[in-house]
Amino acid sequence: MTTYGNTLGSVTLPNGWAWNDPADTPVGNMGERTFNATFTPMDAENYNTVICNLTITVAGTNPAVTIPTGLTAAKATVTSIRINWTASSGADGYEVWYATSKSGTYTKAASVKVNTYTHTGLTIGMTYYYKVCAYKVVDKKTYYSGFTSVESITLPVPKPTGVRTASAGATSIKVSWKEVSGATGYMIYRSAKQIGGYKQIAKVSAGRNYYMSKDLKKGKTYYYKVRAYKKVINAERCSYDSNVVKKKAALTKPRVTLKAGKNSIKISWQKVAGATMYEVYRSTNKNEKYRKVATIKATKQTYANMRLTKGKKYYFKVKAVQKIDKKTYKSVFSTWKSAEAK
Repeated sequence: MTTYGNTLGSVTLPNGWAWNDPADTPVGNMGERTFNATFTPMDAENYNTVICNLTITVAGTNPAVTIPTGLTAAKATVTSIRINWTASSGADGYEVWYATSKSGTYTKAASVKVNTYTHTGLTIGMTYYYKVCAYKVVDKKTYYSGFTSVESITLPVPKPTGVRTASAGATSIKVSWKEVSGATGYMIYRSAKQIGGYKQIAKVSAGRNYYMSKDLKKGKTYYYKVRAYKKVINAERCSYDSNVVKKKAALTKPRVTLKAGKNSIKISWQKVAGATMYEVYRSTNKNEKYRKVATIKATKQTYANMRLTKGKKYYFKVKAVQKIDKKTYKSVFSTWKSAEAK
């Protein structure tokens, strides 16, 4: 009987076999060792000197290195995981191994001297499985404990932030959000009430952080929320819902400024999303009925009202107008502005 190491048990070789590699080599991470032996025939005249090599792997646990306990895994950042465990008595260090399925192929993530490790550069939405073993070096040989039990954790997909709504016309609302790094895309949900009744209305790919919600009912308020998702292997992992945002389907009222000139006043306003034209109204009294003095194409946001009386004060308002399928929609009046012609 030939024995290698008091912690690995005994190995008995068949007749004619002899050890040719007295140095055992670590294999795997559960105290496994491999040994090489050569077959030497008893009658060398009738047989070749070496028929073949034999590799024997013996598994065992070195009692001098106990298996770590208390393994935990927790999210550290969006793309990193913190692994902790209870230190093993007498250990010189630890090896951290991981896989993306419990029974899959494990890869060594790191060899560390302390009982903690942060695994970085990971993928959102992916599930990671971890196990740890301790090791001890004696006479330049490395002995390993067995593995801990496997601990798993799924890195969550961050929910979108910065979700906003803006008018995109009388019957359209633009929903936008900040992009989530690493996301595959986004799901947009809409409801006619703040709580409950949400239905997915769209799914857009990463690289686009907005959606145009169209064909809405003018004057009706709609509620929106967004989820990010990550395609992992053959599944889609979704984030939690974003904050709920709301908007009324309507043209935004213009924001007007005036500039007085010689016997004239120049009216300017900001572009209104969805508008196909603008109507300019004037009065000589802020409380009297305003008369339409011009209709301006949507390509322009200015109008100069000429031939006015010097020193007289004039009041102006503007409406945004949108025509869709022979239907005409108008915004409410802008806030009135006044100026005196020079």
